[in-house]
Amino acid sequence: MLLNKELDADDAEMTRTRKVRRAFVAEKYAPVTAAFYDGAKEARLTMEITFEDGRKSTLTSTLAVHDITVSAGSQLAA
Repeated sequence: MLLNKELDADDAEMTRTRKVRRAFVAEKYAPVTAAFYDGAKEARLTMEITFEDGRKSTLTSTLAVHDITVSAGSQLAA
């Protein structure tokens, strides 16, 4: 799953040692996950972002959800 921004410790999505806070990320991106499994073509996501200098902003995005099919002759990298 590709998200609209990188995970960041300043947004509490990761620890300072770069470990993903999985429960927090699952809750924050729940609309995207739901759209993915429900077969929706897009998901609307609103979140607060904290910049490195401490400023805060709100980001609203509409994320496209695409199905990817693998053809019989192609191989996926492990």
